[in-house]
Amino acid sequence: MWKKVLIANRGEIAVRIIRACREAGLQCVTVYSTADKTALHAEIADESVCIGPPSVQDSYLNMNALISACQNTGAEALHPGFGFLSESAEFAQLCIDNGITFIGPSPASISMLGDKARAKETMKAAGVPVIPGSDGAVPSVEEAKKITAMPAFKGYIHDVGGPSANFSRPACDKQAEHGACAKRQCLWPKPCTNLKVDHSHYVEMLDAVRALPGVKKVFIRSGIRYDYLMYDQDETFFDRLVQYHISGQLKVAPEHISAAVLDKMGKPRKELYLKFVEKYHEKNREFGKKQYLVPYLMSSHPGCTLNDAIELACYLKKIRHTPQQVQDFYPTPGTLATCMYYTGRDPRTMKPVYVAKTYEEKLEQRALMQYSYPKNHDIVLRALRKAHREDLIGNGPKCLIPWKKPHDVKRRR
Repeated sequence: MWKKVLIANRGEIAVRIIRACREAGLQCVTVYSTADKTALHAEIADESVCIGPPSVQDSYLNMNALISACQNTGAEALHPGFGFLSESAEFAQLCIDNGITFIGPSPASISMLGDKARAKETMKAAGVPVIPGSDGAVPSVEEAKKITAMPAFKGYIHDVGGPSANFSRPACDKQAEHGACAKRQCLWPKPCTNLKVDHSHYVEMLDAVRALPGVKKVFIRSGIRYDYLMYDQDETFFDRLVQYHISGQLKVAPEHISAAVLDKMGKPRKELYLKFVEKYHEKNREFGKKQYLVPYLMSSHPGCTLNDAIELACYLKKIRHTPQQVQDFYPTPGTLATCMYYTGRDPRTMKPVYVAKTYEEKLEQRALMQYSYPKNHDIVLRALRKAHREDLIGNGPKCLIPWKKPHDVKRRR
């Protein structure tokens, strides 16, 4: 059991945790920004540590500062309170990686509960009462009929089939009879010769749901497997998708653009994704639509070096896209990537794999994906200098950032 707990929060939340810790006989360390130096939680704790200026981003949300505070004070555990970093799977994993107990759910649980459909399924499996309605994505026409009969139904089915629904059926006759192959993948590095690409069942379900009385729109919001779609010689599903089932933007998951990283992910090379993008825009022009693509991308995946992260940043500049959210890799049980993360080797070849583990490395890769944000300027500048890519610093058309930090000007509403 621990003897000292750092409380990564402030105000009444921190005070309540202090009281609970003292009842348990534990010493308390609180953190404070320069603006909270005289706050109650900082004064009544056994120890208090200043972690930064008034800005929450530079103090209470500064993961590196909080980890350092734990290490410098000898706190064996960290209590996040609620709000701030309490729902950050990345921070929970960072604590674990630094030998600090995170008092809260595991990183995997935090991530799972961030997905409403998965969270609802998990709660039902555990016997927890949930609000009546569809369990996330609509799995069948029968389920859609039940939803249309609900008093609050407004005519919109927001998701049919769930993530990768267009690739939910057995990939081949062998898989249907014996299960998935132990040492082969259906779509990587090239499509298996036994692969049967068939969207007909999914198209029938979408058409049936769209034809139900009272249904105005049927959307696919969880995303699709673009690689599987590109291997289909029949374009019926692609046509239906663009015509009827996109709510302004479509989510797809190229995940990265570097060949070296994609190979570690078991994902197709960027050339296939670029062909999909081109065809998607062609279909939109054909049907008179103006719909966008939202690429799902990941930073710090095993195999991703700083140069790979810079390559991705250059691609994002080329397509003029800045992700609003960045998924930073963290290990989850039972995956090849997690094995690479902890061993530093690819279990398929036993060759060494580069893994970004330190806070600084992960911060740089994440910031590069949002290089245009003024708050990330200094981080990106440091990363580019480290990689000797000063050619990407300046005001030229290919440059990611200027030498001087731009002002973070707030737009008027």
